[in-house]
Amino acid sequence: MPNVPTFAEAGIPDMETATFTGLLAPAGTPKEIVDQLSKALQKILNQASIKEKFEKLGAEARASTSQEFATYLSAEDAKWVPVIKRANIKAN
Repeated sequence: MPNVPTFAEAGIPDMETATFTGLLAPAGTPKEIVDQLSKALQKILNQASIKEKFEKLGAEARASTSQEFATYLSAEDAKWVPVIKRANIKAN
């Protein structure tokens, strides 16, 4: 999109955004199951061939524990929920 300015060009020099993909389980899923899924995903995402596939897409394969991911999601909520409310953004 060559005619769309970057955040810095638009006067917002410190803006930093990212996308992510995560696996979520329903509330109340036993911790043993969550831990088992987390360990399996960590094993998969740490494989060189998987990391290479992500890199070819311009992405990073990065595994985390369920607690690390929950902390990340909480930090993202703290950053973006106020922006969404101030801008009165609504989901369709």
